[in-house]
Amino acid sequence: MKTKIFIALCILTFNCLAQENLQFSKVFFLPISSEKSSDFIAKDTTITVPNGKVWQITNAKVFMTYDNRVIGDKTYLYLNEQIITYATNTHAQITDPLWLPSGKYRVTIRTEEKNQRAGRFYYNAFISGVEYNVSK
Repeated sequence: MKTKIFIALCILTFNCLAQENLQFSKVFFLPISSEKSSDFIAKDTTITVPNGKVWQITNAKVFMTYDNRVIGDKTYLYLNEQIITYATNTHAQITDPLWLPSGKYRVTIRTEEKNQRAGRFYYNAFISGVEYNVSK
């Protein structure tokens, strides 16, 4: 009897937690890179989540290179003026997924200090995740 009640509760719980309005569309990967930069803002661009879609950002990384080597120099990746990942001497990454409804978002790569060796650094970032169709 306990087993039947447990199974019934599990079925009810799983039905309550289902996201019936989201349907898998595709996996995406967005590389973002700058030209050589000596400014605080190395790259400023816009990404667009299409109408009827929602994005789940599962991973984001940012880094700076000099002479084809990755170096840590307090580099940050912003999404609408909020830091989503950063790099100092080592890489850091987001630990929780970010959900973005349809719309435009400003993505910025920034550094904390002006580069000592002006014009010698490249800034790079990667954003990856899953796109879902929103059904009604």
